[in-house]
Amino acid sequence: MAASFFTTMILVCAIQGLVMSVLLFSVRENKVPARSLAWLLVLFSVASLYIWSWSIESWQKSVPYLVFTQCFPLIVVMPVGPLIWLYMRSTLNPGLRIGRKEKMHFLPVIIDLVPPLINTTFVVLLLLGFAKNYGPSINWFVDNYNVYSDVPRWFSISYYCWLSMRLIRRHNADPTIEGQSQHIRWLKQFLFVFMAFQAWWFCYLIPYIIPAYTDWVLDNLGWYPIYVPLALLIYVLGTRGYLQVRQIRRIEKKETILSYSEQQLAETMTALTNAMEGDKLFLDAGLNLTMMSKHTSIHAKQISAVLNQHVNKSFNEFVNEYRVNEVIRRLALPDSNNLTLAGLGFECGFNSQPTFQRAFKAVTGTTPSQYQSTLA
Repeated sequence: MAASFFTTMILVCAIQGLVMSVLLFSVRENKVPARSLAWLLVLFSVASLYIWSWSIESWQKSVPYLVFTQCFPLIVVMPVGPLIWLYMRSTLNPGLRIGRKEKMHFLPVIIDLVPPLINTTFVVLLLLGFAKNYGPSINWFVDNYNVYSDVPRWFSISYYCWLSMRLIRRHNADPTIEGQSQHIRWLKQFLFVFMAFQAWWFCYLIPYIIPAYTDWVLDNLGWYPIYVPLALLIYVLGTRGYLQVRQIRRIEKKETILSYSEQQLAETMTALTNAMEGDKLFLDAGLNLTMMSKHTSIHAKQISAVLNQHVNKSFNEFVNEYRVNEVIRRLALPDSNNLTLAGLGFECGFNSQPTFQRAFKAVTGTTPSQYQSTLA
C-alpha cells in the first residue's frame, strides 16, 4: 500500500517536473536561469520516471525496454552541481553569458555515461555474434560501478553547493550591489533545499556503498528514501522556481513602464557624470545607489531606470567602468610600477580582486595583467 502510494507520488511529481520544464524553456527573458532550472527538472524527472517504471512488472520482461533503459543515460547526476551554480550566478547576474569556461564544468558527465556506453557496446557486439559469454561479467561491473559512482556524484553536488554559498556571501558583503534582497532570499531557500537533500542522501549513501550492506539497503529500503524526497524537490523547484522567474519578469516590466522626459534624462546623466568625473565618487569602494541618490538629490529609482533603459548598464557596471578607466589612466603613468595591479584596483575603488578582474575584462576584453603586458 505504502509502496504504491510512493510510486504514484514519484510519477505525478515527475510529470509535473517535465511540464514545468517546458514552461521554463519557453521563457524568453532570463534565459540562462530559466533553462538551468529547466534542465535540473528534466534530469530529476527522467530519473524518477525510470525508477517508477520498475513498478510495471510486464515491462521488466520486455527486451525493447531492457535495451532502452540499459543503453540510454536515464540517470544523469554530474551536471546537477554545475547547473545549480549556473542558476545561482545567472540569477544574481542576468547578463551572464555561458562561455567555454562554464561549459568545462559539465565534462564530468562522462561518469554518468560509462554504463550506457559499456552496455551499448556489449549489445552491438552481441548482435555481431561476439561477447556472448561476457554478459555476467559486464553486469557485475556495471552494478558495482553504479554503486560507487554515487560517491563522486554526491561530492560534486556538495562542492557546487559550497561554491553557491560562497557566491551568496560575497554578494551580501558587496556594498555596490543594490535591490537583490528578494533574489537572495529565494536563492538561500533554493540552496537550503539542496543542502538538506544532500544531508539526507549522505545518510543513505554510507551503508549503501559498504559491500556488506548494499544488498540489504536495496532489498529492504529500495530507492524510495532517495526518490520520494526527490519528488518533493521537483515539486518545490518546479512551482517556486517558475513563479520566481515570472516575478522577475513582472518587476522588469514594471520598470520599463517608467518614462522620463528628455530634460529629466539629460539632467540625470549630467548629475551622474559630474559625480563621477568631477567629484570622483567612484574612488569610494563603498559607493552604492543610495549614496549616489543622496549626492545628486535624484531618486534612486530614477537613477537606476535611466541607466538600465537608456544606457543599458546597471549602476554597478556604470561605476565600475569609471574605475577601470581610472586604472587604465594610472597604468600609463611612469610611476605605475610602484603598486601591484591589485593595489591599483583597490586605490581606484574596487573592494575585491575578483570584482576588479571581472569588471576590467568586461570593459576591455582582457585581464589587467594582459593589458599591462601590452604597455611594456
